[in-house]
Amino acid sequence: MRLDEIELITGNLERCRLFYAGTLGFEVVEVSENSICFSVGTSKLRFRQELGTRPLYHLAFSIPNNMLEPALAWLRERSTVLPYSVDSVIADFIGWNAKAFYFRDADQNILECITHFDGHSFRPGTFSAACFSSIMEIGLAVEDVQETCAGLNERYGLPYFIKGPRLKDFSVMGDAEGMLIITKKGRGWLPTQEAAESFPTSILLTHLGVGRRLEFA
Repeated sequence: MRLDEIELITGNLERCRLFYAGTLGFEVVEVSENSICFSVGTSKLRFRQELGTRPLYHLAFSIPNNMLEPALAWLRERSTVLPYSVDSVIADFIGWNAKAFYFRDADQNILECITHFDGHSFRPGTFSAACFSSIMEIGLAVEDVQETCAGLNERYGLPYFIKGPRLKDFSVMGDAEGMLIITKKGRGWLPTQEAAESFPTSILLTHLGVGRRLEFA
Protein backbone atom coordinates (compact mmCIF):
# COMPACT_ATOMS: atom_id res chain seq x y z
CA MET A 1 0.00 0.00 0.00
CA ARG A 2 1.51 3.30 -1.08
CA LEU A 3 0.71 6.62 0.60
CA ASP A 4 0.65 9.00 -2.35
CA GLU A 5 -0.48 12.19 -0.61
CA ILE A 6 -1.32 13.19 2.94
CA GLU A 7 -3.16 16.45 3.67
CA LEU A 8 -3.08 17.84 7.21
CA ILE A 9 -4.14 21.14 8.74
CA THR A 10 -1.94 23.80 10.31
CA GLY A 11 -2.55 27.03 12.16
CA ASN A 12 0.40 28.70 10.46
CA LEU A 13 1.25 28.01 6.81
CA GLU A 14 4.40 30.12 6.79
CA ARG A 15 5.76 28.24 9.79
CA CYS A 16 5.23 24.99 7.88
CA ARG A 17 7.02 26.34 4.85
CA LEU A 18 10.00 27.48 6.88
CA PHE A 19 10.36 24.09 8.55
CA TYR A 20 9.69 21.63 5.73
CA ALA A 21 11.29 23.63 2.92
CA GLY A 22 13.83 25.64 4.89
CA THR A 23 14.90 23.24 7.66
CA LEU A 24 14.35 19.85 6.01
CA GLY A 25 14.87 20.96 2.41
CA PHE A 26 11.70 19.42 0.96
CA GLU A 27 10.78 20.75 -2.48
CA VAL A 28 7.68 22.93 -2.64
CA VAL A 29 5.61 21.57 -5.54
CA GLU A 30 2.43 23.62 -5.08
CA VAL A 31 1.45 26.68 -3.10
CA SER A 32 -1.71 28.77 -2.80
CA GLU A 33 -3.17 31.32 -0.43
CA ASN A 34 -4.25 28.69 2.09
CA SER A 35 -2.21 25.55 1.30
CA ILE A 36 1.28 24.33 0.53
CA CYS A 37 2.45 20.97 -0.79
CA PHE A 38 5.90 19.38 -0.45
CA SER A 39 7.53 16.49 -2.27
CA VAL A 40 8.72 13.69 0.06
CA GLY A 41 10.29 11.03 -2.15
CA THR A 42 7.42 9.31 -3.95
CA SER A 43 4.83 10.97 -1.69
CA LYS A 44 3.39 14.44 -1.28
CA LEU A 45 2.75 16.19 2.01
CA ARG A 46 0.16 18.96 1.92
CA PHE A 47 -0.82 21.40 4.66
CA ARG A 48 -4.05 23.40 4.60
CA GLN A 49 -4.23 26.46 6.82
CA GLU A 50 -6.98 26.73 9.42
CA LEU A 51 -6.22 29.73 11.62
CA GLY A 52 -6.49 29.18 15.34
CA THR A 53 -6.00 25.42 15.20
CA ARG A 54 -3.30 23.51 17.13
CA PRO A 55 -3.40 19.92 15.87
CA LEU A 56 -1.05 17.16 16.94
CA TYR A 57 -0.29 14.62 14.21
CA HIS A 58 1.97 11.60 14.01
CA LEU A 59 3.72 11.14 10.67
CA ALA A 60 6.58 8.82 9.66
CA PHE A 61 9.00 9.00 6.73
CA SER A 62 10.75 6.01 5.20
CA ILE A 63 14.54 6.10 4.83
CA PRO A 64 17.00 3.55 3.32
CA ASN A 65 18.42 0.81 5.55
CA ASN A 66 21.95 2.21 5.48
CA MET A 67 20.87 5.76 6.31
CA LEU A 68 19.53 5.48 9.87
CA GLU A 69 22.62 6.79 11.65
CA PRO A 70 23.43 9.39 8.93
CA ALA A 71 19.81 10.60 9.05
CA LEU A 72 19.99 10.86 12.83
CA ALA A 73 23.14 12.99 12.65
CA TRP A 74 21.61 15.14 9.88
CA LEU A 75 18.39 15.74 11.86
CA ARG A 76 20.29 16.58 15.02
CA GLU A 77 21.80 19.53 13.18
CA ARG A 78 18.32 20.79 12.25
CA SER A 79 15.88 19.77 14.96
CA THR A 80 15.64 18.22 18.43
CA VAL A 81 15.60 14.44 18.38
CA LEU A 82 13.23 13.04 21.00
CA PRO A 83 14.39 10.39 23.48
CA TYR A 84 12.77 6.98 22.97
CA SER A 85 13.98 5.50 26.25
CA VAL A 86 16.16 6.61 29.13
CA ASP A 87 19.30 5.53 27.30
CA SER A 88 18.55 5.76 23.57
CA VAL A 89 16.87 7.83 20.86
CA ILE A 90 16.62 4.77 18.59
CA ALA A 91 13.48 2.64 18.70
CA ASP A 92 14.22 -0.99 17.81
CA PHE A 93 10.99 -2.58 16.60
CA ILE A 94 12.26 -6.15 16.64
CA GLY A 95 8.97 -7.70 15.63
CA TRP A 96 8.85 -5.48 12.54
CA ASN A 97 12.59 -5.79 11.77
CA ALA A 98 12.66 -2.00 11.75
CA LYS A 99 14.36 0.87 13.56
CA ALA A 100 13.30 4.48 13.95
CA PHE A 101 13.85 7.80 15.70
CA TYR A 102 11.53 10.71 16.42
CA PHE A 103 11.56 14.51 16.22
CA ARG A 104 9.10 17.40 15.94
CA ASP A 105 8.17 19.91 13.29
CA ALA A 106 7.51 23.60 13.92
CA ASP A 107 3.89 22.86 14.92
CA GLN A 108 5.12 20.25 17.44
CA ASN A 109 3.75 17.36 15.39
CA ILE A 110 5.55 14.10 16.15
CA LEU A 111 7.62 13.05 13.14
CA GLU A 112 9.50 9.81 12.68
CA CYS A 113 12.21 8.41 10.42
CA ILE A 114 11.85 4.65 10.07
CA THR A 115 13.61 1.97 8.06
CA HIS A 116 12.24 -1.55 7.46
CA PHE A 117 15.12 -3.93 6.90
CA ASP A 118 12.95 -6.49 5.11
CA GLY A 119 12.86 -3.99 2.24
CA HIS A 120 16.64 -4.31 1.66
CA SER A 121 16.87 -0.64 0.62
CA PHE A 122 20.23 1.05 0.06
CA ARG A 123 21.24 4.50 -1.11
CA PRO A 124 24.84 5.54 -1.78
CA GLY A 125 26.37 8.83 -0.70
CA THR A 126 25.65 11.12 2.22
CA PHE A 127 22.26 11.80 3.74
CA SER A 128 20.18 14.70 2.39
CA ALA A 129 16.52 15.61 1.91
CA ALA A 130 16.57 13.47 -1.24
CA CYS A 131 17.06 10.36 0.92
CA PHE A 132 13.52 10.50 2.33
CA SER A 133 11.91 7.70 0.32
CA SER A 134 8.23 8.33 1.04
CA ILE A 135 5.64 8.92 3.70
CA MET A 136 5.53 5.57 5.49
CA GLU A 137 2.92 6.15 8.21
CA ILE A 138 0.09 8.47 9.15
CA GLY A 139 -1.47 8.21 12.60
CA LEU A 140 -5.24 8.28 12.99
CA ALA A 141 -7.08 8.57 16.31
CA VAL A 142 -10.58 7.07 16.32
CA GLU A 143 -13.32 6.16 18.79
CA ASP A 144 -13.45 2.45 17.87
CA VAL A 145 -10.24 0.93 16.49
CA GLN A 146 -11.68 -2.49 15.64
CA GLU A 147 -14.70 -1.04 13.84
CA THR A 148 -12.56 1.42 11.86
CA CYS A 149 -10.09 -1.24 10.77
CA ALA A 150 -12.82 -3.69 9.82
CA GLY A 151 -14.44 -0.96 7.71
CA LEU A 152 -11.18 -0.16 5.91
CA ASN A 153 -10.64 -3.85 5.23
CA GLU A 154 -14.16 -4.63 4.06
CA ARG A 155 -14.87 -1.47 2.07
CA TYR A 156 -11.46 -0.84 0.48
CA GLY A 157 -9.67 -4.17 0.84
CA LEU A 158 -6.89 -2.62 2.90
CA PRO A 159 -4.93 -5.37 4.67
CA TYR A 160 -4.04 -5.63 8.31
CA PHE A 161 -0.27 -5.33 8.68
CA ILE A 162 0.91 -8.95 8.73
CA LYS A 163 3.31 -8.32 11.62
CA GLY A 164 0.64 -6.67 13.77
CA PRO A 165 -0.28 -5.63 16.29
CA ARG A 166 -4.03 -6.06 16.09
CA LEU A 167 -5.34 -4.89 19.44
CA LYS A 168 -8.58 -3.43 20.74
CA ASP A 169 -7.04 0.04 21.15
CA PHE A 170 -4.27 -0.04 18.52
CA SER A 171 -3.87 -1.61 15.11
CA VAL A 172 -1.93 -1.16 11.88
CA MET A 173 -3.31 -1.35 8.34
CA GLY A 174 -1.14 -1.70 5.25
CA ASP A 175 2.32 -3.10 4.67
CA ALA A 176 6.01 -2.15 4.80
CA GLU A 177 5.45 0.32 1.93
CA GLY A 178 2.78 2.36 3.68
CA MET A 179 0.76 2.12 6.89
CA LEU A 180 -2.23 3.62 8.64
CA ILE A 181 -1.55 3.66 12.38
CA ILE A 182 -4.99 3.38 13.97
CA THR A 183 -5.16 4.24 17.66
CA LYS A 184 -7.93 4.89 20.14
CA LYS A 185 -8.48 8.53 21.06
CA GLY A 186 -6.59 9.39 24.22
CA ARG A 187 -3.96 6.68 23.80
CA GLY A 188 -0.43 8.08 23.89
CA TRP A 189 1.69 8.53 20.77
CA LEU A 190 5.25 7.27 20.87
CA PRO A 191 7.61 8.41 22.19
CA THR A 192 6.08 11.27 24.23
CA GLN A 193 2.81 9.60 25.25
CA GLU A 194 0.86 12.73 24.33
CA ALA A 195 -2.81 11.84 23.95
CA ALA A 196 -3.90 11.07 20.40
CA GLU A 197 -6.80 13.18 19.17
CA SER A 198 -8.68 13.40 15.88
CA PHE A 199 -7.81 16.15 13.41
CA PRO A 200 -8.81 16.55 9.74
CA THR A 201 -6.71 14.20 7.62
CA SER A 202 -7.04 13.44 3.91
CA ILE A 203 -5.21 10.41 2.52
CA LEU A 204 -4.64 9.52 -1.12
CA LEU A 205 -3.31 5.97 -1.32
CA THR A 206 -2.84 3.19 -3.84
CA HIS A 207 -3.44 -0.47 -3.04
CA LEU A 208 -3.23 -3.24 -5.63
CA GLY A 209 -3.11 -0.61 -8.37
CA VAL A 210 -6.32 1.12 -7.26
CA GLY A 211 -6.24 4.68 -5.96
CA ARG A 212 -8.40 5.65 -2.99
CA ARG A 213 -9.02 8.88 -1.12
CA LEU A 214 -9.90 8.53 2.55
CA GLU A 215 -11.17 11.42 4.67
CA PHE A 216 -10.92 11.49 8.46
CA ALA A 217 -12.40 14.32 10.51
